[in-house]
Amino acid sequence: RIYYSQVFFDFVLNLNGMSDLPSVHVEDAPEGSEKSKKDDVDIYQLLRTPADINQEKEYAWLQQVRTMQVLERVMSSVRAVGRQLFLGNKMDSRFGVEQEEAKTLRLELIDGKHVNDKMKAVVSLLADNVIQFEITFKHSKSPGGFYRGVAQPQVQWKLAQLQEFGNYIGRASFLLAECNDRAKVIFANKKWDKAAGALIHQSLVEARNALVAANLAVQIPRKRGLKELYNFVPTKKFNPPLPGDKAVSVYMSGPRVFCAVYTVPLDKSAKDQTIQSVLIEAIVPGMPQILARLTSSLRTLQEFLNELEALKSRIP
Repeated sequence: RIYYSQVFFDFVLNLNGMSDLPSVHVEDAPEGSEKSKKDDVDIYQLLRTPADINQEKEYAWLQQVRTMQVLERVMSSVRAVGRQLFLGNKMDSRFGVEQEEAKTLRLELIDGKHVNDKMKAVVSLLADNVIQFEITFKHSKSPGGFYRGVAQPQVQWKLAQLQEFGNYIGRASFLLAECNDRAKVIFANKKWDKAAGALIHQSLVEARNALVAANLAVQIPRKRGLKELYNFVPTKKFNPPLPGDKAVSVYMSGPRVFCAVYTVPLDKSAKDQTIQSVLIEAIVPGMPQILARLTSSLRTLQEFLNELEALKSRIP
């Protein structure tokens, strides 16, 4: 039933030139009409089957029991990584990672396959900064048949992959801390329902993506062209200068730091324009354990996300 006020009814009559018609008394809406609308039963509640109810209970149980366990485990691993790499300035303050001064790390790079003993290097790292780089390799045009040079650039020389790794770990720490705070509120209110599950799922997906990006940052080195290597300012700071036919690159792949020395023909008219390279490497102390922690955290997150998605898909 639709109810109109007398004033509104008279207004409509005036608009249509019908004001001379006899007035009609319109009944006021009963007070209980609004209440009756609120008492309407949700059709979804009527259609729920016992199986649906059980699925919802299982979904709520999974969130309630596993969410805090997963967060505690992953956050513990990320916290350990942050402390080991002195990332206190990048980590979310809720992780409680102190901002400590990084210690200088001296890496001696050699040929891992012991094929080339004519080349070696020492890279000194302070956090993600290369503060000194010493290199020796065979070179016929250098005094004694070997080039020996040291670069101690005044400009900032970042080991870009390690820097990106730290940035992504810092991002993941913020996302995990936010998710943890939300989970605590949901836990306190006992609101482990479908909406809560979607919120937790989305938060954990974002944290997982940040950890995946951190892992990829150190696993896959960025390709750099020879022109970029030649023009890289820090490598122009070697004393004595690098030979004109040489270019040097330092990068990470997994837990190892690599140094590559490229030999490029200076004579552009020569038939043989083959670029030769020699690699030496060193394992960064503690990095295998860090990557193992990261892999374990990603596995834990992905398993929990799969469980949430599987149950959610079965709830109408």
